[in-house]
Amino acid sequence: MDFFSISDRYYDLLMAESAKERFKQGALMVGAVVANSAIAAGKVAGEVVKRLPDAVEKESARIKDEAERKKKEG
Repeated sequence: MDFFSISDRYYDLLMAESAKERFKQGALMVGAVVANSAIAAGKVAGEVVKRLPDAVEKESARIKDEAERKKKEG
């Protein structure tokens, strides 16, 4: 999913002729900001999910190596 254009929303806000229209355009701009934040969070979460199995495997190997090292030390 692509991000929404905040600059387009801002331009529409500047071009609004009445207070009612400015309020509407301002609400649309805020909505675009919120939607873009949600889209970005979703993309980050997707990357985390993709990389999670590798991270778990590496952490498991690190814990195992550390346990073996502690056994050898004493």
